[in-house]
Amino acid sequence: MEGQRADRDRAPKCEEPRLGTLTQNRMRALGLHEQMELLQAKFVALMEHISSGVAVYRAINEGEDFIIVDFNHAAEEIEHVRKEDILGKNVEEVFPGIGDFGLLAVFRRVWRTGEPEEHPISIYKDARTTSWRRNYVCKLPNGDIVAVYDDVTQTKRSELATRMGEQIFRAIANYSYDWEVWVGPNGRVLWMNPAATRICGYSVEELTMMRGFPEPIVYEPDRERVMRAFESAVQGSTGSEQFRLLHKDGRTLWAETTWQPIYDEKGNPLGHRESIRDVTARRLAEQAAEVAEWEEEAILDSMAEQVVHLDTEGSILWANRAACESAGMGREQVIGLFW
Repeated sequence: MEGQRADRDRAPKCEEPRLGTLTQNRMRALGLHEQMELLQAKFVALMEHISSGVAVYRAINEGEDFIIVDFNHAAEEIEHVRKEDILGKNVEEVFPGIGDFGLLAVFRRVWRTGEPEEHPISIYKDARTTSWRRNYVCKLPNGDIVAVYDDVTQTKRSELATRMGEQIFRAIANYSYDWEVWVGPNGRVLWMNPAATRICGYSVEELTMMRGFPEPIVYEPDRERVMRAFESAVQGSTGSEQFRLLHKDGRTLWAETTWQPIYDEKGNPLGHRESIRDVTARRLAEQAAEVAEWEEEAILDSMAEQVVHLDTEGSILWANRAACESAGMGREQVIGLFW
């Protein structure tokens, strides 16, 4: 009898540990929520200072339609609209060509799956505009959809510049939305367009005269990697790299550069061309999604209950710590097995 009573005393109760576990989960998640709030504050602040358009949409009708809930200044300039005139409106009312453009289907998939997607450069058309657009779409932790996009019409046109005369080349490239740089075969900057100033704050003259460009404007931990890529570009390679860029006003932005060699009509090397764009909003959105995923996994792993995610065939996609311990296997061993 004494042994049975002791066993009963040691046995877990149903309700109290559940409440205790939830309280502990909230305690463990507190730091993550603070990080999310800080990240959200940074996102809001940067939205109004980046060169890319950023639009936030909220799903309605179970993810079939979306309304506009935020729109940054760059997006207002790209679309030639005022934020206060479009907030709360259905996206198809403001952008009637979004269905044919293919972006509405991307919104629906991202909202359902939570997986970010990059909508390739395509032509958007409506009665107001015809232009080339590139979009990156992801889902925020609160369920809203954010689209980070650029009007790359001028960039598409600048691809024709190498087949035109210098005067036509400058007329197009000077209005390219991306920061375009022409670097000679010796690694010296020969030309860049005015978009450089919009992205990094320095004038074209300051940048072309800058000793050791681009090293001085690269965040120090990224400099060695970026300079290796730059030397590779001088040697004739093609590639891309993301790095942190030091703005003239002291801010640190995320930038993406792509490069390729250029030649004259006889095949003689003229150096290489670089295209640089501000991808801060995209990186911030990715970080927000990563923190949300980390928060969810941390909470599920701290639960005493077994939690298993299965596909439609009954195969295990993910299992929390309690489920793995119950099976006597590690998570990497459990994934892929049939429940």
